[in-house]
Amino acid sequence: MIVRRTPLALAISLAAATSTVQAAPAEEESAFGHVPYFQYIFFTEEEFAEFEGEHHESLGEYTNGKYLTVDKNQVGLDDPLFLVVGTQLDDAYDRQNPSEIVAENRDAVSIVEGTWDKAIIVNTSEISATGEVDYPGYGLEPTAAIIIDAAHLTGLASTDSDAARLDGMPVFEHGDERVFLYNTGSIRADEVSVLIISDEIDENDNIISAPAVVRGSLINHAPGAGEGIIESTGANDAEHSYAFAIVNAHLYGNIVNGLETDTGEAVFRGQDGAIYIFDGSVLNGDIVNRGLLEGADAIRIADSEFNGQIVNHTSGDIRAQNGTAIDIRNTAGNIFIDQRGTLHADGYLDALGFEPSRAMHLQGNNIHARLSSGSVVGDTLMQGATVTYAGGTYTGNVTNEGGLFVVEGLQRIDGSYEQDAAATLSLSSQQVSRLTADSIQLASGSTLVIGNGDAYRDFVDGGQVVVLEASNLADDIDLDALNLHSGSGLLRVHGHRFSEDGTQLLVSYSGLNGEQLANEARQRSGATGAKARQLQGLGRALDNVLLRNDQAAQVIGDNIERLEELLPDTSGAVTTGTSSATQAGANAVSTRARGVAAGDMLEGQGIWIKGLYGEVSQRQRDGIEGFDSDTQGFVLGGDRELTNGTVLGLAWARTNTDVTGKNGLTSSEVDFDQLSAYTSRAYGSWLFDAQLSYGMGSNETSRRVMGSTAHANFDSRQIGAQAAAGYEWQLDNATRLTPRVSLDYAKLKLDGYEESGAGALNLRNEEQRIERFELGLVGTLAHLTQVGELMVEPRLTLGAHHDFQGKARSSISSFAFAPDETRFVVDGPEADKTRYQAGLGLDIYSAGGFTTSLDYGFGWSSSMSAHAGALQLRYDF
Repeated sequence: MIVRRTPLALAISLAAATSTVQAAPAEEESAFGHVPYFQYIFFTEEEFAEFEGEHHESLGEYTNGKYLTVDKNQVGLDDPLFLVVGTQLDDAYDRQNPSEIVAENRDAVSIVEGTWDKAIIVNTSEISATGEVDYPGYGLEPTAAIIIDAAHLTGLASTDSDAARLDGMPVFEHGDERVFLYNTGSIRADEVSVLIISDEIDENDNIISAPAVVRGSLINHAPGAGEGIIESTGANDAEHSYAFAIVNAHLYGNIVNGLETDTGEAVFRGQDGAIYIFDGSVLNGDIVNRGLLEGADAIRIADSEFNGQIVNHTSGDIRAQNGTAIDIRNTAGNIFIDQRGTLHADGYLDALGFEPSRAMHLQGNNIHARLSSGSVVGDTLMQGATVTYAGGTYTGNVTNEGGLFVVEGLQRIDGSYEQDAAATLSLSSQQVSRLTADSIQLASGSTLVIGNGDAYRDFVDGGQVVVLEASNLADDIDLDALNLHSGSGLLRVHGHRFSEDGTQLLVSYSGLNGEQLANEARQRSGATGAKARQLQGLGRALDNVLLRNDQAAQVIGDNIERLEELLPDTSGAVTTGTSSATQAGANAVSTRARGVAAGDMLEGQGIWIKGLYGEVSQRQRDGIEGFDSDTQGFVLGGDRELTNGTVLGLAWARTNTDVTGKNGLTSSEVDFDQLSAYTSRAYGSWLFDAQLSYGMGSNETSRRVMGSTAHANFDSRQIGAQAAAGYEWQLDNATRLTPRVSLDYAKLKLDGYEESGAGALNLRNEEQRIERFELGLVGTLAHLTQVGELMVEPRLTLGAHHDFQGKARSSISSFAFAPDETRFVVDGPEADKTRYQAGLGLDIYSAGGFTTSLDYGFGWSSSMSAHAGALQLRYDF
């Protein structure tokens, strides 16, 4: 562990007056010898009070705030932290533009506590610290070049006004939005060259301080030879020699070593390591290397959180000497390693030379590494991590303990591959893949996944392929104790055997046809009823899909368990959305027609408007997932009573219905307009009403299918007719019971449409025609009473409806890329033929011809429940 304390004596010395420091004799000068060459520090009033009471007779002009000490001379700092070393600026801040910083027996630059905004350190020359610091009361410690201690620092952004002071230096050309340290010169120290730390400790040496926080990136740039060097020499027996370290601190930015424009080699070098992150630190950013990262452990991250990538570009070189090139353990976050350059580990981990150095030690299933090019030399230990070997060369041994090792293409390990019982070796389904090594050992109970998805056509009629090759392979693997699976749903593994010389493992395959795929999908998903019938119908079309479209074959092969996503939505969501809209409008018209016929307290003519809201919850039905829908809208109408007592009226309904599938895969929106003509008449106690309607809808649908989304727009039209007869029983002067029988017919036409957005998985769905012929029996109990000057009539309604036409609906679909060759029939679920309703209503008649009506209704069937509410206002004249 690195422990660098900032003693109280340091802060005390900085509170001394400048004149006192400059005038002190040589023997007193040592009292300030530990003060960093450049010190940015923040004092609070409490700290000054403590210094005054214990160490100083007078604080003079000093107050709480920020201070800058340059070579032991200190004044208040009104400027931002804007230190440029080397290049002389035309517009530099006072005392912050030295030609170099060379510190002996003290640190070079230190930033202690406080908040520093729009801050930056730029070095184009030299920042160095050598020797040992003699801290009063703490003894000797090796020097550091740059320390950010317990501070909150926000780097300079290219959009900040001070960025113009940099006189055109390419600080932001790499694309990082904010930078806190930019180096094209050299930064050297005996111990840590650049350290971000917050290490206030208790009496038991436990860190108790809040983390330091830095926002911005570190850029190390080598525009020429010998430039861009950050190095820890390890001199003076430095215990922790790292080029860059983060200890109990947060860095929100990137660590960049080398830019694309470099002509020299940018270097992070430390005797113990190049980059070291530990003790509860957080790195939210990437480590990008185009130069050299070198040390015993080149990159080591432990007991921390890392959200980002380690990118070793083709020009990058990450080297470990007697350690590990990339070592990540007990670290949270999402971690990805992109290896394209040189990743080498030389020497041995132990002093006796028995255990070679490692290229990688990756602990945690949150770590994913991809080796796509370049060279890797050294062993790799995977403990739960995922490593994909897709290119380049590998020299060393791979030990897989509970992780996933993926091979893409024909790859070779010049060494051994070994995995334990909890580990998996997977050969990619993207291409024909094989692993060759000096030796391959797969423990009993471990898993081998064979992919080879692109080889589908080659194995349709049966075949075999070499998947592993190594000397003595037959002696190192017990096939009967191995879990062998196919990584492609298009292939089935029939058997496996070793070659005659025992050096190859051959696996036999056969391709599955469409019906076999559908049967397998049905078994995996447990589909029943209509869903099982739909998969069976889909299977007949899949043969042509697989043979005619490589893209579709690949996606389907990798997602057999999701095969049902290829099917169109047959939950009835769009149909129900249209039906909800038309029934809401029709019910409003029927209610008005019956009221007129029954002789409500209305004049001979009037206009009315009714606001509507309804919700439907469709549960799973015949194996098909349900949906939730909500409808809102209004109906606007007007009617007139003729001299013979007949009422004639017109109404326009406009509704919007949103539908969401309960499987989370489908959604739709239906906008519907309906025009109705209605009539009614009373003959004594007999009531008759009828209506004709025509409606047009605009439909938008979306369907998630194997990672893509298919969208469609289409129109719908519906004609409807309804006739009803009722009889009114007057139970007393104010109470009446009205049973009513109705016949309702509707014919809905949904236009054919073609989806877009899902590539080869888009469907073309042909036109559908859906009919409904419903018999209804509804009873209404109403009681009229006077409340003040108002007449109030509450109502209770109960009813049942049976659809004689209701049956499972079928449609014809095909894949849009080949509609003639991939057609299949899709059977819908069995319909609920009977539904029920119950409702409460209230009519309020007021003077001046105004009527207000409130209604709530609940409907249900064996697989559906619905709630509906309405508010109607009518004016008669």
